[in-house]
Amino acid sequence: MDEERDGRGRGDEAEGEEKTPGYATDDGFFDDPAPEGQAEQAGQNQTAAPQGKKRPALWKRPEKRSEKKYSGSFYIALSAMSCALAVIFLLLGFFSDVLLGTGYIFAEIALMVPLAKRSYLGSFLAYLGTVILAVVFGAAAQFWNLVPFVIFFGLHPMFNCFQREWQLNRWLALAIKAVWFDAMLFAAYYIIFGGVFGMEPGQSAFFDFVNRYIWLFIIVVGTAFFVFYDYVMFKAQRFVNYAVSKVRK
Repeated sequence: MDEERDGRGRGDEAEGEEKTPGYATDDGFFDDPAPEGQAEQAGQNQTAAPQGKKRPALWKRPEKRSEKKYSGSFYIALSAMSCALAVIFLLLGFFSDVLLGTGYIFAEIALMVPLAKRSYLGSFLAYLGTVILAVVFGAAAQFWNLVPFVIFFGLHPMFNCFQREWQLNRWLALAIKAVWFDAMLFAAYYIIFGGVFGMEPGQSAFFDFVNRYIWLFIIVVGTAFFVFYDYVMFKAQRFVNYAVSKVRK
């Protein structure tokens, strides 16, 4: 009887445990896990919490972690390397229209390097340096091609890391980023393509249809593409974290 009662009690506790929905949990996104003592304390607090339904939260304050300290020169080196790689990728894209989108993507991945050590300031300074150096080394003549990077691609990795660290509600964060991405596409359509995508009006029925309903294509196709792209960028950040962790522990 005692064993049955104990088993039933454990089953009730398992059924009563619920996770707060919607959190973008930090599942190895950063390379410095929380200390064991802090993890045990967090587990004890969670066990002691009263059972019941939890209201969905939009964000959760990050727990304090004992992070390993690095020298200022190390962070500067990460930012400088990040900036140099991003400039190279952007310029390669500028000098080849076919590789323009690829340049945006690889430049964004390059800006993830300081974020591997949670250096938001280093990533932002690398972003500013990338924009300035890209203009100096040739982007000034076609500055409109730099607009998508300035508006979205250069800032996207910082938002993703902020989302993970503060455990923003994943659906809310995804909606914000999707609207942000679509707004960038609208800006690129009018600034880069001059409001005409493909051939000149009247030369192709297909492109006439696309330009007439460009807002619908951006909202539907652009949003669907971004969901996949955002997922890939999270995976890319984990890879960069792993690579940087091998450089210096």
